[in-house]
Amino acid sequence: MRHLVKLAVLILLMAAPRAGAIDGVVEINQASALAGGVTSGDLPGFPVTLSESGSYRLTGHLQVSVGKDGINVAADDVWLDLNGFSVLGPNTGTGIGIGLATFAPLEESPNRVTLRNGEVMGMGIGVALGDDALLENMALINCANAGAILGARSLLLSNRSAGSCVVRVGADSYFADNVFAAVFSFIGGRTGIPAGGSNFCADGGCSPRAARFYYLTANATYDGAEAANACRSGFHMASLFEISSPGDLEYRRLFGIGLSLADSGEGAPAESGWVRTGQSAYLGNCQGFTSNSNADQGVIVKLHSNWSGGSRTISPWQPDNRVCNEGARVWCVQD
Repeated sequence: MRHLVKLAVLILLMAAPRAGAIDGVVEINQASALAGGVTSGDLPGFPVTLSESGSYRLTGHLQVSVGKDGINVAADDVWLDLNGFSVLGPNTGTGIGIGLATFAPLEESPNRVTLRNGEVMGMGIGVALGDDALLENMALINCANAGAILGARSLLLSNRSAGSCVVRVGADSYFADNVFAAVFSFIGGRTGIPAGGSNFCADGGCSPRAARFYYLTANATYDGAEAANACRSGFHMASLFEISSPGDLEYRRLFGIGLSLADSGEGAPAESGWVRTGQSAYLGNCQGFTSNSNADQGVIVKLHSNWSGGSRTISPWQPDNRVCNEGARVWCVQD
C-alpha cells in the first residue's frame, strides 16, 4: 500500500503544471527571466529560452542585458502573447529581441510561431522567425538592423514599425492593416491578402492591397545591352510571364518611378518597353539582353491599344520587335 501511495503522489507531481503556469499558459517576467527555468534548458538571465511548444505570456516588461538576446524561441508551435508589455533592448545595435538565438537562415528558425500584442524596442533585430509565422499587433521600434524577418507563408496583421526597423517576409506571405515607416520587402515571390486590409509604407515599398509592384521606366533610351540593368533597386527586368496579368499587380508611379500618361489613371501607360520572353539567348532577344548590335532584335510589349473594329477580345499585351541598338523603355517588376 505504501508503494501505491508513493506512486500516486509521483503521478500527481508529474501532472502538476509548471511553476508560473496559469491555465496552461506559462507566465514570464523580469524575475523569472533572471531566475531561469522557464522551460527545460533555460539558464538564469537572458536570453529566456523557450525550448518547448506551448503557450507563453508576459506579465511585465523585459529589460534585456547588454550583448544578449531577449527571448530565444527554440521550438516550433509556440504561442507568445506579450500582453501589452515590451521587450526592451539596451540600444547597442546587437541582439535579437524574439527569435532564434543566433540569427541563421530562415529555414533554421522556429516555425509556426505566433507573436502578438506588444513591443520590441532597441534591439539589433526585433523579431526573427521561420515559416508560417503570425505577427499581430506588434510595434517594432529603434532596430539597428531589422524590425522583423519572417519566413514563407507568414501573416502580418495590424503591426507598425518605426525608425530603421525594416520588415522582410518570405514567399507567399500575406499582410493587412500594417503601418511600416521603414522599408518593406519580400524575400522571393508572394501573393496578396485576398480580402481587404489596407497597408501603409512610408517609402511606398508595400502595396495597400498587398500586390506586387511593376512599372515602366520613364527613360526610353535603354538599348538591348542596357535593359537588364535599367530597373531600380528592389526591381528587375520583367519577363512577360511575370506581368501577364496586370490586374494581379499594382502599377507603381510614386515619386516619378514609373511612367504615367494623361489617361493612365492608377494603371500602366500604353507605351512599349523591353521584356524578357523566357527563351535561350539568341538573335531574337538581344542575345539574352547582352547585345546592342543592329543584327539582333528583342521583344517590346505594351498594353493593347487597338480599339477599332467593334466588339473584340483584347489581349493585355501587344508585342513587337525592336533592333537591339535602338532605345526603349523597360518593364520592371518587384523582386
